[in-house]
Amino acid sequence: MDPYSRDYFQIRCRSPHVRATYDSQVSQTEFCSKLKPYFLQLSSLLIEHVESDDPTWKGYLYAILLFLASFGGTLMMNQYFYKMTIVGLRVRTTVIGALYKKALLISNASREGKHL
Repeated sequence: MDPYSRDYFQIRCRSPHVRATYDSQVSQTEFCSKLKPYFLQLSSLLIEHVESDDPTWKGYLYAILLFLASFGGTLMMNQYFYKMTIVGLRVRTTVIGALYKKALLISNASREGKHL
């Protein structure tokens, strides 16, 4: 298959990278949405700990768990943005390559009298 044909462009834009990135984002979103009630419960436990006479280690544990949850969410979001950037660059490269190939295929006779 010609790497600059329309079919190649359509196949490349529907590549496994695009699908895998979309699927991973959907699974990450579902994972985070299922954990939201637990994060709320964890934050309420931390607030209750401040108002009670529980051992100090429990407060540290709650704070560390909240930090890890926030850190994990940030990592997942940055991974998604990185993958989307890579997919965008691949699509851009394919479009530029197709346009360049098209420009090279146009004969000089058809280009006469046409300029930017």
